[in-house]
Amino acid sequence: MASALPQSRLQFSVQKLNITIPAWNRLLKHLPKEARTLALFIDEIVRHYKGSQNSHLEYKEIPMPHSLSEEERKGFDVKVFVATHSYKKSFANFLAQLNEENQFGECAHHFLIFFYRTIRTVDEIFTLTTGREWEVVKPYRSFQFPIDMTKRLMDPRFSRMHSRDLVGSTFSTILQYKGPHERVTESEDIDRITSDSKFSFREDSSVYRLGRFKKRTWSVDVGLGTVKISKKFRFIFYFSLLDHFSKISRKERTQTTDSENEEDDVRFMFLERIHQVDVEMVHRLDKALRDKLYEIYLDEPTLPLDFVHRYTEDYFASGEYRIAFGEDDIESFNIPPTATVVMDSVHHHCGTLSKKEFKQKLFGIKLSFLRKGEWFCEPIFKFFEGEVRDKEGGHYFKIGGIWWVVRAEYFILIQQDFQRLLKKCLIRQTDPAQLRKMWLPSKDLAGFSQREFETRTQESLEGVREQLKRKAQDLNLPDLSPASLHLKKPRKTQEGEVLSQTKKGRYIVSESLPVDLELPEVTRDFLASKRELFKQVEKEGAYNERYLEVDNFIVADRILAQNIELFDLMQITDTHIYLYHVKEGFCQKTRDACSQIRVAAKALRRAKDGDVSKSILEHFWQDAVCQDFEEGTYRDLAKKKLLKLGPDLEKAKENFFSLFLDGKREVCFVYAFVDDAAKERKLEEEMARVLKFEEKDFAKLEEPNKVYEQLHEIGVLNEGQLDEGFFHKNPYFETPEIDADTKTQILETFRKKMSVFESNIAKIELLHLEKEVVNDLGFSFQICQIFRPPGSRDTVFDEIPDFLELDLSFPEMHKSRTFYFEDHEFEILDTLGDGACALHALLGHEVAGYVRSEDHPECGKRVKQAFVEKLKAHKDDPRIKQFLEDLLIWMLNEGMKKKTTQDNVVSVIKKGPIDLKEIEKKRKECEKAKQTAQENIVKKLQSVLKVNIPDYRRELLRILGVREEDFDAFLKDPKRVFDLGMENKDVLFVLFDDYGKKRSGDEFERYNYECIGDGKNDLERFLERIGRLDVQYRDFRLAKLMSADFLEHYLKCFLSLDYYHYTEELHMAAILFDKKVHFFHKQDGEMARQVFNEGDDELVLIHHKGMHFSQCKPKREAEGVEPMEEVLLEEVFSSDEGVAEMDVEPSSGASNVSPPTSGAVSPAFPVRDIRHFFPKN
Repeated sequence: MASALPQSRLQFSVQKLNITIPAWNRLLKHLPKEARTLALFIDEIVRHYKGSQNSHLEYKEIPMPHSLSEEERKGFDVKVFVATHSYKKSFANFLAQLNEENQFGECAHHFLIFFYRTIRTVDEIFTLTTGREWEVVKPYRSFQFPIDMTKRLMDPRFSRMHSRDLVGSTFSTILQYKGPHERVTESEDIDRITSDSKFSFREDSSVYRLGRFKKRTWSVDVGLGTVKISKKFRFIFYFSLLDHFSKISRKERTQTTDSENEEDDVRFMFLERIHQVDVEMVHRLDKALRDKLYEIYLDEPTLPLDFVHRYTEDYFASGEYRIAFGEDDIESFNIPPTATVVMDSVHHHCGTLSKKEFKQKLFGIKLSFLRKGEWFCEPIFKFFEGEVRDKEGGHYFKIGGIWWVVRAEYFILIQQDFQRLLKKCLIRQTDPAQLRKMWLPSKDLAGFSQREFETRTQESLEGVREQLKRKAQDLNLPDLSPASLHLKKPRKTQEGEVLSQTKKGRYIVSESLPVDLELPEVTRDFLASKRELFKQVEKEGAYNERYLEVDNFIVADRILAQNIELFDLMQITDTHIYLYHVKEGFCQKTRDACSQIRVAAKALRRAKDGDVSKSILEHFWQDAVCQDFEEGTYRDLAKKKLLKLGPDLEKAKENFFSLFLDGKREVCFVYAFVDDAAKERKLEEEMARVLKFEEKDFAKLEEPNKVYEQLHEIGVLNEGQLDEGFFHKNPYFETPEIDADTKTQILETFRKKMSVFESNIAKIELLHLEKEVVNDLGFSFQICQIFRPPGSRDTVFDEIPDFLELDLSFPEMHKSRTFYFEDHEFEILDTLGDGACALHALLGHEVAGYVRSEDHPECGKRVKQAFVEKLKAHKDDPRIKQFLEDLLIWMLNEGMKKKTTQDNVVSVIKKGPIDLKEIEKKRKECEKAKQTAQENIVKKLQSVLKVNIPDYRRELLRILGVREEDFDAFLKDPKRVFDLGMENKDVLFVLFDDYGKKRSGDEFERYNYECIGDGKNDLERFLERIGRLDVQYRDFRLAKLMSADFLEHYLKCFLSLDYYHYTEELHMAAILFDKKVHFFHKQDGEMARQVFNEGDDELVLIHHKGMHFSQCKPKREAEGVEPMEEVLLEEVFSSDEGVAEMDVEPSSGASNVSPPTSGAVSPAFPVRDIRHFFPKN
């Protein structure tokens, strides 16, 4: 029976839930759309928590009767859940052990309250919690909700904020303020991630309008996704409070207690610049990162990510790192492995992996390091960190295992701070601290492209390569021509090779040019300059070693003290000790260098403040000097440089220590780097960058010309130039004509022009490092850019960016959607999306809103088993056998490749009972024999083509498309002779046959005719030989693939729900289950149709995209238009009129890659012209 609510006062934490489409579809996928409600959505949240978390708590709904009106409830309905658990306190356990009769058990109750409603078509759910009940709704919390409340209602005075740095070693910080805090343009605020805070409502806050309150000093705890007012209220008040919070979340107007419009406080804007992403986005980011890591795993490029643990200092101070690939398979490192090294190790230990296996390895392989003297381990996936972007320009950081989203204005502020840092810390080129030896760290920077070569020299690169090739043949050297420009895999440089290619397809002059090479002077000079440039390429260690010969430098990049690298290079002057940490690139590697500097600076601070005998200086000296090294080696030369600091060993050590401890010289840590971008960037230019914009810079906006004018009208732009006052405004600019989304895009446009150095992590790290080294540790800090040699500063090639670009597009929801074919619309039905989706589409019917084969949780396995049984029974059917053979041959061809992205191929071929080495050996034998036959064909073609009969020659030239004056050069090019000969084979053979049959009394003419006739017979014999070799190789493979063992393995793989079907398998299923299929798919950007199993009567329409097969049907015409009768569909697709042949390569549900016609041949399926069967509207 309904009753009035009690007057008890209660205190709760408030959360607002995100009701996203993916969450809605995931939780309520078993229900048709019309049956889905918010109440059921809430029930599924609670049920899903119990199932996924394995929690010992089981929440049950309890009734909460009341007699509140709709107005009193503000439209909200309420659901209450409770979980109970028993426990004993420690002393109760103690007493129970003394005497079994002493039982003092206690119970705890956990209450979870949902407020839910639909207002103006918007669904809303709030939750009230008193303890850890929020864990139930954790995946659905809105992190924007507490930020919105804080901006609108809170007072920034007397605030207390608990935060951590976005980058750096400071794990947490508590900031407490007595007065207004407005430093929103300093990195000390904007670089921090605020986790939880305590504020107070403003004295005139609109929240006080909700009732009559004697005291208006409510404090509020604001956390990640939660708000808690430190005051108890009657339960009925929460209806009004949540209604008010809802208005603020919807950006509606609210009024202060003075009846004035309430505005968001700009002093809280920093909360929006960096905040934790919602859980739904976390799943998308993690999935996108795993997918990108798998792409990188296959291609093996350098990985632009950090590999570091959230316990930064412990991680870098650990002297040993172990990666466990298995119980007895462990790889150890003495220094922290980079992301690239880790990926290489995974490849070495695990070999080729499917995408599913790779993802399992990311969490199954664990890295251990010493933390506080004990081994600490976590999955390697948790170590990948860094900056990523999506294709729309969104910025995300993964730091400490958490994803953070960053807005464009944040990066503008960072760039301002970075420019101030450069003005203070950048070493100018004329400064004594500048490292003057130039450095070229990459072969690519010494290389050139084909376009660059031909532009500079006006010569054909192909011609130069041919000369080098002939020269190599003369010298009995290997073939020097580099691989195709489009190859991703670099070719190994062979000894004596002059031109070779790098991973990025750049040509490098890796050997001296032959003296007698006939080249124009400009070409020889160009290649000679590139040769000199290549000779300057060196790694970091080799660059550092060059300073061994400089008097006031000490090199120590391989000397470790307590597993700490104190410096790479040290320069001693009368006033300073410069400790350089040298790195290649201004990107993620900057973070490694900053961590090394940070650890070294702290260790040196302890040495200055404590016992020197146990300090880093003592350990450095012991490792560098108190050992014997081979004469003339790097370590021997470094030791001798240190010993020169004094007349004897003891004095040298004393002087070395004094450099750091006597205070006569300022100790300065230096981050030194060389830019590895394609076009050399200079930090000096960052300080004087003029920001000018044109209308075209805003082309992506809806009305770029209008926006451009508005920016001038409000003073942001002045004659296209960004006004300097812009950077002092907060939040930069406000105008009612420019909405928030447009403003965000404008700021992103500004950001892109502010700096050519893309890595924000590098900038933030340096900003933090400078504060730590200078303010906290008392040393100096500077930045030094090492410059590259002339000739390498302006190159163009595709480079790996400083960040990863992730594809965050929503996974395709296989919901009802439409497509057009021949001007008519078809509806794609929801089809169960597991690995049996092709069979569901073929055999299924709609059950609870989804097309599936039967109403059973394991219907995918059952329908796959039914297919396998039928296949076994009919595997000798010629049609089935042909499809099966073609498919397995294609899969084998794919599996023979070094890398494949197809999980099906990996499981069936790579892990199947088949000896791929034996197959490869046979392939090479056949290829060798075919090569011999092809060489014979070329020789025979050359002899037949040389026959000089005037009419015959004229006809030859016409067929081949070769001019008379070029004919001799053509005959000397074997490849061209073969290619043109095979391309025009049929026409040439008719010509050969005509002239080969002619007779003549003239002996010379008779000889020419016989030469042509015999040549034609020989060519046919050689071609038949090639055909027989192809058949032999195919039969050899089919003997393995169609064996009982292999077919059993294939069918076992087929039964897995991770195995998505190929089109050939769907065609076989159509035959086996007596279905006629009309198969719709995209081909060359247009919707195409194939017909499977033409003779059967029962018709099924199937749509294919990506990995998914869906059942489809004609869509009803719009209202007012005569509907197309479904029975007409049978007439449309069964008529024989208008048949057109269409060659369609078979496609795979497991991949977008289609089997080549030479590998897995499918017959050309008839595609009918059906337009005239549809009614004309």
